[in-house]
Amino acid sequence: MRLGPYTLLEPLGQGGMAQVFIARRDGASELTVLKLLHASMVQNSEAARRFIREANIASQLQHPGIAQLLDAGWEADRFYLVMELIAGQTLEDVLKATRAHGGVPPADITVPLLLQALDALAYAHTLRDLDGRPLGLVHRDLSPRNIMAGYDGRTRIIDFGVAKGAVDEFKTAAGMLMGTPYYMSPEQAMATEVDHRSDLYTVGAVLFEMLAGRRLIQAKGRPAILRAVVAEPPPRLRAANPHAPAALDPVLAKALAKDPNDRFQSAEAFAGALRDAAGPLADAGHAALARYMGLLFGPQIQAAAARRRLIEEQPAFEPTRVAPGTASLVAPSPLSAPDAADRTRTAYQGSDGLVDPTRVADPTQLADGARNWAEPFVYSTLPPPPPRRFPGWAVMALGILMLLGSISVVLVLKLRSA
Repeated sequence: MRLGPYTLLEPLGQGGMAQVFIARRDGASELTVLKLLHASMVQNSEAARRFIREANIASQLQHPGIAQLLDAGWEADRFYLVMELIAGQTLEDVLKATRAHGGVPPADITVPLLLQALDALAYAHTLRDLDGRPLGLVHRDLSPRNIMAGYDGRTRIIDFGVAKGAVDEFKTAAGMLMGTPYYMSPEQAMATEVDHRSDLYTVGAVLFEMLAGRRLIQAKGRPAILRAVVAEPPPRLRAANPHAPAALDPVLAKALAKDPNDRFQSAEAFAGALRDAAGPLADAGHAALARYMGLLFGPQIQAAAARRRLIEEQPAFEPTRVAPGTASLVAPSPLSAPDAADRTRTAYQGSDGLVDPTRVADPTQLADGARNWAEPFVYSTLPPPPPRRFPGWAVMALGILMLLGSISVVLVLKLRSA
């Protein structure tokens, strides 16, 4: 099917708000991810507002360590977003693969990967809008599933869809928890106000898990997990893994403090302390990380290359025929799925939990200096939708919301294009 300047090639899955496809823009060789708002959701003011808000946030995040928004538009009475495809695996998959071999990721791999994640967070946390006002962005859903280890040796943070901004008009309902329970900060688990230090706690929890070989929180079931996050003191790293670097214990203790005031106060401070404590363990570059990923996921890379060729050769796909979880460029893992309490599905995931467009593998990314997925495109415009089919009371309110959101997205994208 055609959608504006894009051809939809393969369904990746669908969620309650949107369908997700592999797509290609006219005249471009690169494959991308296109997220298409369900037709039924166009008339849902809250869903449309969330979708526009996601585009607003993504359009302002221009950093090599964050999955990039390439385009946004309105076509055939539906909103769509276009994101880059990332060649790699989530840290969740890295952990599973190393556990399958009876080990944990080496510290000289783990530390550089998460230093890159902290660099991306430092950018996002201090980002300002076009008027110079701090955006106050907080990811709120960081976990091993939302941090990508690229086959090119670069770390990317994905899915800022539930990010929070200090200047946002969007508000989460009182008492509503956003995020993955095992990786929530104590203040997030209590459904109180969070800031950037909540993300830093989560990075500490991920760092602990990768070094210790087990989750920071061992409780089972959502209520018990949340109680443990709030009340249980974090274990010492060396108590969980006697072979872990002892110098990292104080860094983790500070990152995992229950009181945000006792933690690192910025991603830069966290990264500096981690780099100093790790010493030579922090020195691995992109090439070394890429070699490690190639050794760990060689079969998946080959399977993904074959899958990519099939997708490029097949005709376009009709989105009305999408079934959740029908296709993925990632070779299925034989390892067990995560615990039910850890499953926070997004529109990027199918019913089997394997479908995630940011995990699409491309073996060309193994080469040093490989091309970047996010090559510049000519961005399409995002006009406001026609105010038809809406209940009369919602026409004016939703029209204003969409117009304001659309204008901000277009302005940012136009500035990027210029």
